[in-house]
Order: sequence, then structure tokens, then C-alpha cells
Amino acid sequence: MNTLLNSLTSDSASLKNRGLKSVTQLLESNPSILDRKDLPVLQTFFRCLSDSSSLVRDSALNLIGKCLSIKPTMDRNIYGRLIQRSGDNAASVRKRCIKLLKETYQRNEKQDMRSGIAEALLQRMTDTEESVSELSRHTFEELWFLPYIGLASTQELSAQKKVAFENHVALIVKTANRGSAASLALEPLVKSLLSPNTKNSAAIFNVCKEIVASMVDAVIENNSSSAKPPSASYLQTLTVFAKARPKLFSAKQLEVLRPYIQNLQTNEDRPVFRAVLVIYRWVFPYLSTMQHDFLKAVHKALLESLPKLAKMDLEEAALCLWTIDSVIKNTTKLARMASSVLQQLHNSRSDDLGSGQQVAQKVSRLLNIAGAFFRVCDFDEEKGLFKERFPQWDGKSVASLVIDVIRPFAASQQPIAIRDLTLETICNICRSWPKQYLRRDISNMIEGIFRGQDERLKLTVLVGIRNLFAEEEKRSESGAEIAVGEGIVNGAERLGKSLQANENDGVATTIAQQFLQYILRIALANQDDRAVTAAHVVASVNRQGLVHPKETGVTLIALETSPTNAISTIAFQEHRALNQKHESVFDKEYMRAVYEAFVYQKDVVKDARGATPQPHSPKLRLTFEVLKLGNGKARKKFLANMVSRINFDLSKLDIGSDPPLHLLFARFSVENLAFFDYSRVDEILHLLDCMEKTVGTTGTGIAHAIETEVQNVQMAPQPAEGEMYLQNDIAPITNSVEDQRLRQLTAGSMILSLIWETRTFIRRLWGLQKQREGKNKTTIKDLNKAATKAQGVSGDRYWEKISEIMSSLDSREAMLQQCRSFAELLSIDHEVKVASDDEEADLAKAAAGYETPSDDGNSNGSAPPSTGKGRKRKSSVSLVTTPSKPKKRGRPSLDKRKSGTGVSLHEDVDWD
Repeated sequence: MNTLLNSLTSDSASLKNRGLKSVTQLLESNPSILDRKDLPVLQTFFRCLSDSSSLVRDSALNLIGKCLSIKPTMDRNIYGRLIQRSGDNAASVRKRCIKLLKETYQRNEKQDMRSGIAEALLQRMTDTEESVSELSRHTFEELWFLPYIGLASTQELSAQKKVAFENHVALIVKTANRGSAASLALEPLVKSLLSPNTKNSAAIFNVCKEIVASMVDAVIENNSSSAKPPSASYLQTLTVFAKARPKLFSAKQLEVLRPYIQNLQTNEDRPVFRAVLVIYRWVFPYLSTMQHDFLKAVHKALLESLPKLAKMDLEEAALCLWTIDSVIKNTTKLARMASSVLQQLHNSRSDDLGSGQQVAQKVSRLLNIAGAFFRVCDFDEEKGLFKERFPQWDGKSVASLVIDVIRPFAASQQPIAIRDLTLETICNICRSWPKQYLRRDISNMIEGIFRGQDERLKLTVLVGIRNLFAEEEKRSESGAEIAVGEGIVNGAERLGKSLQANENDGVATTIAQQFLQYILRIALANQDDRAVTAAHVVASVNRQGLVHPKETGVTLIALETSPTNAISTIAFQEHRALNQKHESVFDKEYMRAVYEAFVYQKDVVKDARGATPQPHSPKLRLTFEVLKLGNGKARKKFLANMVSRINFDLSKLDIGSDPPLHLLFARFSVENLAFFDYSRVDEILHLLDCMEKTVGTTGTGIAHAIETEVQNVQMAPQPAEGEMYLQNDIAPITNSVEDQRLRQLTAGSMILSLIWETRTFIRRLWGLQKQREGKNKTTIKDLNKAATKAQGVSGDRYWEKISEIMSSLDSREAMLQQCRSFAELLSIDHEVKVASDDEEADLAKAAAGYETPSDDGNSNGSAPPSTGKGRKRKSSVSLVTTPSKPKKRGRPSLDKRKSGTGVSLHEDVDWD
């Protein structure tokens, strides 16, 4: 057992994985090992849960699952670690965690454990991996709903049924109130389980109906001394079910909740009031049996409560009041109230809002009410009431009148708080009346804000545009809810919902075309709420097809590298969707996008490296994942273009900045290339071939310059026949290289050294080093095989080597050392002898997708051969050494080369 435990601390992922499997087999035969206190069994397993290898983490979870099945009493000590690992980067690990958490949930009855597990599973409902989110949904169906189908189907209310649902409801409420993430995920879960596509949707509907009834009863029966959650928690959870399926509620249940909106006295009453308000707002439109007396009582209570309501409650109250007025067919009272608010705002336009807090508070209150009610309510049928108060009004649109009245409050001379609130009110009104965005004064105002420096106002406008685009997407999706195949029955309804033209068509397109440049700039300028909101707007623009995909593709790829998960997830999902439809368009934009991602990381994230340490993960990982879903030729082109983009012309290399910008970009690119998760062998070999050719072609000139200008090596003179020449006969060049020239040569050699170091690391990481040792050579038949990483190879040494190269500009001595090292790299390769150039060329051509050479070995291509290691590289000059015996004038015959790994001193080795 000690031997097995020691294997779990090895650096080799393969050894740790085999050790974990061996321990699993040992536990099956001897479970008492878990009780031994002289061995750190569990602690060793826990360390493997955070291993850099997903294979090891998965095996460790499997072993811990075996331990829990043998000794379930350990559940309470271990389930927290399973919850932490449920957010693992690897989908396979997340799936195993869901399985183990489900088993732990079923073995334990304690509410706190079940609630914690349920919260972790709810968070996986929004997982980017579809298979993980589907597994989470199916798990909830088995844990929360299927076990109660039998009880829900019985009509009589037995004690067993009542207690079972009370306990279950308490668990749901406790889970939903653990955090906003759990509450937000619960609504789509209920929606998906109640959708017609779900197998047991009818039975689950009955279960949900019983859950709602039990929650309402708990609200009524609850008291402060009870051990159950407070009434506000039950009501907050009821809002989730009201939004997911309003028909779960009955008219009687709504009447029971009426006292909670008639007693708004203190701030402690607000959560309860708000929850009931939300329930009413969602359920009222779906109930046809409501008593008018009940509705009028609610209407009166809400109107009386308006002065006390907070800003976030006003819109819910407006929706609820407008729904009631639509049912009882009387909107006059609400219109009078709204016109009165508008009149007061008009009278306040001449007030000095900066002179006193009381005046500003009054205007703010009126703006909040106006924003809520004029967004929700359509008062065009009550134009007469507004005409009485505003005789000069042309009477065309109430929304236009409202904007005319409140727009002066957004002027630059007004206090910033009033300006911000006025902008929010205008955006809320334009959300329901989008045509108002096309007014010249409104569009000019928005453009001025985007060009200005006030970030608070920019965020307000962005939120308004995001909400408008969300409304447009909902209008399109509402028609899509009707299946296309049911067009004969529901075709007219589908057309009326999503495809019927209206006066607002084209507004979103106009806004996108006019302001997209500013929105993209904001998205790439920071990582706060403005950037997240801008990313939402960009994604919505793409989903609706408002602009050409290439206008936003570069920004999406740059945003995929953001360390802010909300931003990168939005960008990845939209990039993936667009790439499936317009792969050829993105193909032409990738290099510009890679450079934009580099600038984004350098200037905004403040980290110009191409990967993250511990574990090493490329920042362009999501971009490459999208590429892996498409054509293999596109991936090869992407990789080749990345290497080409790193290449440079030494005479034009800008070394003005410290460090040079292109050097930073080269490091960013090669570190991404080093840690990409490649799919096939041929794309790796194609990349390696491109890297070797780049070092060969560009490096030759740099090595020549280093040898002549830095190392003071000159061309050897030809000795007379029969004479010998000595190294000391050559006078060294005495002029030292200028600092600027040395810096330029160093920077160029550093870029090529980064490429070569990355090329060497990739060969080791993917097990392609063996072919260069003459063992298990990669053949053309192997190119289409899946790429497999070599076990035991980590990126730590590579990371250190890259950092070492990047420090070569720190001093003159460091620059001279880098130049000497690069010249040696281009002169003598310390690796073993490679396969023949023809074999390497054949593999390179096949990996690139070209035809294979003919049987006689002649290749039609003119691509230069791969760099050979283990032999002398072609130097730019002939290095002078003391020969062992006199040499004849001229070069020896190429047919008389000596065997072995060495080559003649004057042999012309072909190496480009």
C-alpha cells in the first residue's frame, strides 16, 4: 500500500493514473485499508483531485466514489470536495462529480447536505457543455420530481402526502435562497421539465402544482418561531414557478396572498410585497376566472402604495396595474395618474436641480414613475387626457410627448444623477416604442455620450440598447415556439408572432450600424459591467444578423481570451454559432483577431503572455476549440498563418519599445501554439514543418550577421597548394557592434529561439520525438490518427526556458550570450541525427495536404527540407579551424564523404 501511495505523488500522470486504479482494486478486496490511521490514504486521494491531469482527477473521483460506497459515513466529510470539483475544467470530471453527488444525495436525508448538493447541481444547468447540462437536468428530474409522481396523482390529502411535500418544499426553498445563481438556474429547470418535449411533463406538472400549493400553505401557516424558512423565502421561490408556468396557480391561491400587498409599512415588508407583486404580474394574464372585486381591491392597494415603492418595484406594479385595467376594461384612472406625473415634470424643467436636494429628489421620483408606467402602458387610446394638459402637443404619440417633456433633464448642465436617470427613463420608453430611437435628437444625444468621457452614462445607454435587442429577439423566438411542421394548423399564428411586419422593423439594424463601433470599443476597453453589457449587445447583434459577421468576429475572438468568465462565455458561444454558419468568412479574419487578442491581453488584462501558468492553458483555447469543430484544412491554415505572422524582416523590425512589441507578440503566439489541444497528428507535423522552415529561412541571415558583426568571424582565405593555415593567422575584427544593432540582432534571434524552443517542446509533448531517433517513425498512414500526449511531460521547463529567453535584453552581456547561443543553434544541433530529408519532406507535404511523392522518390514540390539535427548546419561563412593534415585547394568530392554522424569541414550541407 505504501508503494501504491508513493506512486500517487509521482510527476508522471500515467503512473498516478495506474496507481489510482490499482488502489481501487485493492480496496475492493480489502476495504479495511480505509480504517488504517498509519497511512495517509484519503489525504493522498484528495491531492490527486487537484492534479493538472484530467485523467488523474477523474480516476481519483472514481476511487473516492468507491470509498464512499464502502464507507458511507464519510459522506459528510467528503461531499464538500465533490462540490468544489463539480466546476472542473474537464467535462468528464464534471459528469463523474454529478454522478457521485447524486448518490450522496440519495444516501443522506439531512437538509443542509441535500441543499448544498442541489445548489452545485443547479449551477451545472447552465454548463457550456450540453451533455453536462443535460445530465444535470436529468438528475434533478430523478431527485426532485419523479419520486413524488405517485403522491401527486392521489386526490385525497393524507398526512403522509402533506408531510412529504412540506419537507420537499422546505428543501427547494432552502436551495433556491442559497444564492442568486441557484435561483436563476431553477427557473429554466422547471421550464424545461414542463415543456411538451419532456417525457413525463404531464406528471411533473401535477407534482409542481402540489409544490406550489404546499408553498402557499406554508406562507399562510408560517410564523417567526417556526424552524421553517421565513415567508419571504417561500414567496421568493413561488416567483420562480410563476415565471416558469403561471398556470400552476389558482385564483383562490392569489386571493389568499392579497393581504401581503396591503400592508407595506416598513422596509422589512418590502421583500414580501415585491414577491407577491411579481406573482400577480405573471399569473394575472393567464387566469380568466378572477373576480372583478378582487382585482379592484388589488388595483386600489397598488395605487395607494406607489409613493412608497422602490424603483425596482415600480415596473412590476405598473405591469400588474395595466393587466388589471385590461381585464376590467378601464384605463382612465391610470391615464389620469400618468398625465399628472408628466405635468409635474414639465413644470419642474425650469427648476434649478442643483440648488437643493429636495427638488432633485422630487424630480427623480417622478422620472422613476414615468419610466415604469410609460414603458408598460399604451395610453394612445387616452390621448384626450394628455391633450388637455398639453394643448400645444400635436397628438400623434404619447411616447413622443413624454420624451419631449423629459429630454431637457438630460442636458449637460444638469446634475449627473439626474442626467443618468433621465437617460434610463428615455431608454425604458424606447424599449417599448423603438421608433423613438430614430429621432434625430435622441440619436445625436446617444452618439455624444459614446464620444464623451462619462462611463456611467455609457453604461446606462448600453443597458438600454441591450434590453431593446432582447425584446426583438423575444419577438422572433415567440414565433419559433410553434413547430415548423405544424404550419397547416398554426401557420397564421406563427406568422403573426414573428414574421409580421410592423413600424419598428429596422430600428435594431439602424442602431447597430450607427453605434456598433462605439460598442465594440467599450467591449475591448475594460472587464467591468460595461464590457459585459457590451458583449451581450455584440452577441445579440450577431444572433439577429444585423451586421456582417466579419465586423464583430475579430472582437468576439479577442473577448474569448478574457479572464472574466461572463465575457469569455458570451464570446465563445457566439463565435461557435457564427463559425458554423460562416466558417469561410472567419477564415480570413483569424490573424487580425489573434493580434487583437494580443493587444487586448497586453493593454486591458495587463498580461501579454499567451498562456496561464498552473495549469498551463492557452489563452486562445476557446478559439481553437471552435476551429476543431470545423474543417481540418482551416485549422492547418490557421496554424501556418500564426507562424507566418510571427516571422519578420530584420531590417524592418521595430525595437523602439522595451521590450519590442513584435517580440511580445511572438511570445504570445508561440505559447498558445505550445499548449493547444491538437486533434490529429498531421496538423502537428504541419505546424512543426512551418516552424522549422521559418527558423531556417529567416535565421540564416541573422546568424550570418551575428557571426560577422558580433562574433568577429571573417571569411577564411584560401591557402596555397601544399600549405597549412592556422586559426591565429586570421586577424579578428576589432570594431565592436553598436548597441542599437546588437539589440536588433538579439531581438530577432530571440523570436526565432522562441519558435525553436516551442517546436522542441511540442515534439516532446505529443510523443513525436521518437521518429527522430529512428524508432517507431511516423509514416504517412499515421497522419490521420488522433494526437496523443506523451505521459510525464509538463510545461514547467518550457515555461522557464521562454522566460529565460525573454530576459536576454536586460544587459549587453545577456544580448551577447543570446546571439552566441543562436549562432550555435544554427551551426550545430545537439539533437540526434534525423531521418533523411526526403522522408521528412514527404511527411511535411502529406501533413500539409499535398500529394505524396512518386515511387522513385522524386518530389514535385519545391519546399525546402526540414532542419536536420545531429549534423552540421549550413553556416553563412566557413568557420576556420586547424585541420589535422594539409588540404588540397578546393572542396573534396561529395562522393567521398566519410561515414558517421560528422561531416567534412567544407561540406556544403543543404539547410534552408
